[in-house]
Amino acid sequence: MRCKLIVLQKVHIMRCRLTVLQKVHITCRLIVLQKVHITCRLIVLQKVHIKTCRLTLLQKVHIMTCRLIVLQNVHTMTCRLIVLQKVHRKTCRLTLLQKVHIMTCRLIVLQKVHRKTCRLTLLQKVHIMTCRLTLLQKVHIMTCRLTVLQKVHIKTCRLIVLQKVHITTCRPTLLQKVHTMTCRLTVLQKVHIKTCRLTVLQKVHIKTCRLTVLQKVHIMTCRLTVLQKVHIMTCRLTVLQKVHIMACRLTVLQKVHIMTCRLIVLQKVHIMTCRLDYRVDVCRTTNGAHIEHL
Repeated sequence: MRCKLIVLQKVHIMRCRLTVLQKVHITCRLIVLQKVHITCRLIVLQKVHIKTCRLTLLQKVHIMTCRLIVLQNVHTMTCRLIVLQKVHRKTCRLTLLQKVHIMTCRLIVLQKVHRKTCRLTLLQKVHIMTCRLTLLQKVHIMTCRLTVLQKVHIKTCRLIVLQKVHITTCRPTLLQKVHTMTCRLTVLQKVHIKTCRLTVLQKVHIKTCRLTVLQKVHIMTCRLTVLQKVHIMTCRLTVLQKVHIMACRLTVLQKVHIMTCRLIVLQKVHIMTCRLDYRVDVCRTTNGAHIEHL
């Protein structure tokens, strides 16, 4: 009996030791899993932060490039207008026909200049309004992006806080850990889907903005070409009218000159005939006596 009791005690001691070792092993496993879980969370948060930073940098670079392109287009348009104005002034100053036209028709030229200045002022006002609208749209886009990013950040912070509270209040079991991992994956998938949608919408908006800018530039160039063509046609018509007037004046002067020459010749012939008739009459009456005096 004593041997049996001793054996039972030893068995009991061995069992207790085994239970203690199992508990220690389970606690160690839990600690290791918690550390791994915390490191995974940190890595995921760091990756999300890096992606958001990259997106913000790319957005800033894109906005700066768009602003530079718009400013370059505006500068080229203004330079072209200045060059065209200078060339037009030089051609107007150098041509003699335009000088004659300016001297003869000052009122018409002033009226045309006034109309052109009014058109230019209207085009400038329209350009200023379009530039303001584009700037307001860009500011609106920036504010909308900031609000969206702030909302995403707030949601992620709330989720992190709730998860921390849940972890501190409830001891993590294996099922809960699996559930949290799946939930995090779903949340990350949703965030990824939202970011992809935002990028697609931003790309579509950028393409539409580029198309609108190109359409506006095309409309401005078409208007300028139409105005230039109208100006060239009016200049040609005025030049042709001047040439026709000069030709008509020359023909009239030539005709007047011919008529005056003919009248002068006729007058001279008439005078000569009158003188000859007088001499013939004198010779007839005197029977050739006064020929020497004649």
